[in-house]
Amino acid sequence: MTFGKGCHLHLIDGSSFVFRAYHALPPLTRKSDGLPIGAVAGFCNMLQRYINTDHGNDAPTHVAVIFDKGSHTFRNDLYAEYKANREEMPPDLRPQIPLTRAATEAFNIACHEIEGFEADDIIATLACMARDAGGRVTIVSSDKDLMQLVGGGVEMLDAMKNRRIDAEGVEEKFGVPPRAWSMSGRWPATASTTSPAPPASGSRPPRSSSTNTAASRTCSNAPKRSPAQTPADPDREPRADRVVAQAGRTRLRNADRFHPRGSGTARARP
Repeated sequence: MTFGKGCHLHLIDGSSFVFRAYHALPPLTRKSDGLPIGAVAGFCNMLQRYINTDHGNDAPTHVAVIFDKGSHTFRNDLYAEYKANREEMPPDLRPQIPLTRAATEAFNIACHEIEGFEADDIIATLACMARDAGGRVTIVSSDKDLMQLVGGGVEMLDAMKNRRIDAEGVEEKFGVPPRAWSMSGRWPATASTTSPAPPASGSRPPRSSSTNTAASRTCSNAPKRSPAQTPADPDREPRADRVVAQAGRTRLRNADRFHPRGSGTARARP
């Protein structure tokens, strides 16, 4: 089946599913050998619940679950401290990671991961390619980093809350439309990435109590530009598009990207 107009691609953030399942359930082990399986069991429950509800007029024609492939990505090569503050994967979760991939395939759903890239990179790439091909895209995730992709046939679905997020919802939540995030300075910096934030992003540091009035005058007299004075360029791609275009699109161009139900590795579900 050729992907194009009339098709609907669902991209599931598998890594997010796995970590949610791990933290939501108590530790479980397999009686025969003591292998931890709590995250796998929770992941399967979440995937089964998704399958049970993805029917009707808005059902997808194509589905893929996207995972992170290891912890080292091209961003670590660009910035050595990227996610340096993030804790190591729990030792009882590590042996469950391959099982979540096998479980996805057992559900007859395509499973993708690429060395050197995060799940977000792959999701962004496939979402843009599907949109450009004339299809619709639903990103099954609540990750705010992916919200800059929303619009123009791309929406998000928070499967835990069964809530859809469109461009109006993103603007209502954050005050700017999705495509303006990378230029508006509203992008919230997070401690987990440890990436240097753009000059205008994040929260303003508290004002110093110093009596250095000359420095204060210099800062207060400096021209300020509000987000409203920075018009979004409709021809400019969102930041995620640009990053992926530079780092990942070439490697994905010739991949078997879309797996319709009933063909390839995404066989028709029983």
